[in-house]
Amino acid sequence: MKLLPLLLSAALANAATYNETINLKNAGNYVILAKSGIDSSNADVIGDIGISPIAATAMTGFGLTMDESNQHSTSSLIEGRAFAPDYYVPAPAVMTEAVLDMQAAYTSANLRTTTDTSRINLNGGAIGGETLTPGVYTFTTGVNIDSDLIFDGEDDEDAVFIIQTTGVLTLATSKVVFTKNKAQAKNIFWVVAGNVAIQASSVMQGVLLVKTDVVLVTDSTLKGRILAQTAVNLQDGAQVVEARVDVEAGIRQDWVDAGTACDYVVLSKSGITNIATSQINGNMGTSPISTTGITGFALTLDDSGQHSTSAQVDGEVHAANYGDPIADTLRIAVLAMQAAYTDARLRLNDNSARKNIGGGDIGGLTLTPGVYTFDRAVQVQLDVIFEGGPNDVFIIQSTGVLSTTAGVEVILKGGVQAKNIIWQFADYVEIRPDTIFQGIVMSYSYIAMQARASLNGAAYAQKAVTLDQNTITGAGGMCDGGPPAETPPTLKEYEESLLKITTVVEEKVDLGTAVNYAVLVEEKVTTTPTSTITGNIGLSPGQSTNITGFGLTVDSTLQFAITSQISGKVFAADYEDPVPDELAQAVLEMTYAYNDAKNRPNLDDNRILLDGEIGGMVLTPGIYTIPGGLGVNVTEDITLEGGPDDVFIIQVAGPFALGPDTEVILGDGVNPDNVFWQIEGPTTIGTDAEMKGVILAGDDVLMEGGSNLEGRVLSQRGVDIQMAVIGTEEAFCT
Repeated sequence: MKLLPLLLSAALANAATYNETINLKNAGNYVILAKSGIDSSNADVIGDIGISPIAATAMTGFGLTMDESNQHSTSSLIEGRAFAPDYYVPAPAVMTEAVLDMQAAYTSANLRTTTDTSRINLNGGAIGGETLTPGVYTFTTGVNIDSDLIFDGEDDEDAVFIIQTTGVLTLATSKVVFTKNKAQAKNIFWVVAGNVAIQASSVMQGVLLVKTDVVLVTDSTLKGRILAQTAVNLQDGAQVVEARVDVEAGIRQDWVDAGTACDYVVLSKSGITNIATSQINGNMGTSPISTTGITGFALTLDDSGQHSTSAQVDGEVHAANYGDPIADTLRIAVLAMQAAYTDARLRLNDNSARKNIGGGDIGGLTLTPGVYTFDRAVQVQLDVIFEGGPNDVFIIQSTGVLSTTAGVEVILKGGVQAKNIIWQFADYVEIRPDTIFQGIVMSYSYIAMQARASLNGAAYAQKAVTLDQNTITGAGGMCDGGPPAETPPTLKEYEESLLKITTVVEEKVDLGTAVNYAVLVEEKVTTTPTSTITGNIGLSPGQSTNITGFGLTVDSTLQFAITSQISGKVFAADYEDPVPDELAQAVLEMTYAYNDAKNRPNLDDNRILLDGEIGGMVLTPGIYTIPGGLGVNVTEDITLEGGPDDVFIIQVAGPFALGPDTEVILGDGVNPDNVFWQIEGPTTIGTDAEMKGVILAGDDVLMEGGSNLEGRVLSQRGVDIQMAVIGTEEAFCT
């Protein structure tokens, strides 16, 4: 039987010119998707995340809470949902599709080519400072971005950029990847064979299609997606924002949308401290910290338990420890605040006259609409004027601090609105005594307003806010205007969009390309000669040295081996291409099949067999569940009665043993390909026992001397075959 190189052939069929986007299919439903884990240390994510084939326990640091449907979980650090293959159906099949699509997208993107030699190994991989136009860029070295990088869409909102590297990708500390002229983050694809490191306080844009792992170092940000074939690590303060609607799309291309954060005039993550009496005209909120982080306001809890009031606040005070829906609403508002900060930071300033204007001191200047960029501290030592129209936008970006001199004023002329002035500062903000300040202040650190200073706008801090006899009034229309936000799909819409959703037992468990093997394992295959295998053997990620007792002869192509004991071929992860990828795919699909079988719901109490005694029984089609981890020891023959299309799934939470000289009997034409034994513990097929069906094993499988299996062994560990027989022509040839 020939292997089916589905992933490679699909990618070749879809190879296209650079100006066609990469179709992520179901992988595009996730802002982070990984195969071996997602680890977070106080990081924030906007969008859905998912892992597979590893279980939900590999999503760490999020403090996940299972939804009542058991199909997904949520977290205060995620504006979205978390999915894993060990959640209830349809999650296993959903995650199967997504990961397969992620791998296909990586291959498709890697097959794009360029005939422009100037785009091959540009600058030896040191592309910082460059302005890249649409197309494919290929590197046989690592790619290092050590200064700001620009993607120029040349006024084409569909412009596609593909950066391929056989090495690693590194974005240096405090550097930014910008877009220009309608270039969009969702159309920038980083195709990386090595690992990706986004260093501290830097901002990356695009879809990371990565063969290995991705790390976002402290306080770094990604606008796009992470689709990693191993693990993702998000360090303290890292942020990942899904590229749904891009900043240059929509009616008002330059407006910074604060999302639901606009419902608050003061919003912080670690507390609001009021030293002396202040007046807040609007809502205040803190999350994830509780009301213990709000001091100096003499709060009174409302009867609803959803908010507090204060004589100093003309509005409501919200905190993370209040009940839903406020807690959830506040969590989303904080994530929206962070997304708005990232949006503001990613606005490109291509006007050199507006970089480090005044050496950082903008006092005494009259600023016209646009982006002003500073790589240093910004001071306002004299009054500063913002002059323009009611729809004009001003963005002041700085990697440093913002401070004012006492008593200065921010003046608006020509109808300029405070809601359209964005102060985006990577460090802290200090507004000194008696200052009259205007605009939306966004600090990655803390905001301190000193005695009697006032603010017309909002104070959004990703750490704390300190007040002292201040007045803060929400800028009119903060929630009005700007491009409409794209709403995430409902769970029902999401599920209906998928190609395959397994929900009922009547459907056969899909083995994917694992169906090409009689024996497929991850660790080892051993035999005590002479055993007989009808079909192929596959081993991955284990090496060919872990296939013992068969007397293998490696073919001249170095892609497989043969032996007199096997009617088919033997494949291992260390054989030549394309075998490693094909085996990895098959093992992945084997794991999905195991999870699918495990998570099929058993709605018939009569088929939940608490004692595990199934010997001597006659089973009709459906699901049988043996819970509790005690396992099954079959000492009498079992009969499966049904037709050739009927499906049987036996879920065993512990070990399984079919005793010596015991038989599984198939009646009335039952097809062994439709019988699935999902076994969590070790499996033993005893001496001279007759087994039928597909063994989906989470642990080792032992076939003792003289035993026979009409079916397949698909094990996530190893198989030991002691003078046994596996497979028949009927089981493998369809």
